[in-house]
This record gives sequence, structure tokens and C-alpha cells, in this order.
Amino acid sequence: MKTPFIEDNNSGLKSKVIKGTTWTFFSQISDQGLSLVITIILVRILDPSDFGIVALSVVFVGFVELFQSLGMGSAIIQKQDVGDDYLSTSFWAGIFTGICIAVILIIISPFAASFYKKEILKYVIIVLSTGFL
Repeated sequence: MKTPFIEDNNSGLKSKVIKGTTWTFFSQISDQGLSLVITIILVRILDPSDFGIVALSVVFVGFVELFQSLGMGSAIIQKQDVGDDYLSTSFWAGIFTGICIAVILIIISPFAASFYKKEILKYVIIVLSTGFL
């Protein structure tokens, strides 16, 4: 036989899971929708060869972007008592990581341009790398 306390606890957990799943779902949908709109705009504005260069550069930037957050946001959300020191460390670690990623992309850009034999790719990657700063 279940006690009322356990049932209340489970219903509270269920509502939190549903709410979290809903927020995550709409966040992903909005991200994908915005990406689609931007892609459609770029297709209309750019020549096919220019769009191909942007697509190549986005592959490099997207791969490096995987390493940006380092799970800091999830750690802050899961931690019960978040102090100012923890938040400050997370902030500065994010800044440092963004700078490192931008520098890595700037260093990699000439090699990517050389590999694909497209000199302009180097400059597009450099411009996109500023998004990490």
C-alpha cells in the first residue's frame, strides 16, 4: 500500500519531468527552425559555390562547438547550492574555452583552405570563429 507522501512525491517528479521535456522539446524545435530559416535566407542570397564554402566552414565550426560548454550549464542546474565562486569559475572557464576555441579555429583555417583548395574558406572560418568570443 502506498502512502500519500510517496504518491505526492512521484506526481511532483512526473510533473517536473514533463515540464523539463516540454522545454527541451521546444528549445530544440526553435533551434532547428531558426537554422532552417537562416539556411533558406543564405540559399537565396548566395551563389551555389559561395553557399558551399559557408557549408564547409560550418562543418568545422560545428565540430569544434561540441567542446564549448564542457557541461558547466548542466552542473550549475543540478547543483543545489550554487555559490558566487562556483558561478564565477564557470563564467571564466566559459570565456577561456571560447577564446581557446576561436584560436584553434584560426590556426586550423589555413589548413582547411589548403585541403579544399579554397583560399576564401580560411577567412570565412576566421569570421565564424569570432562567435566563440
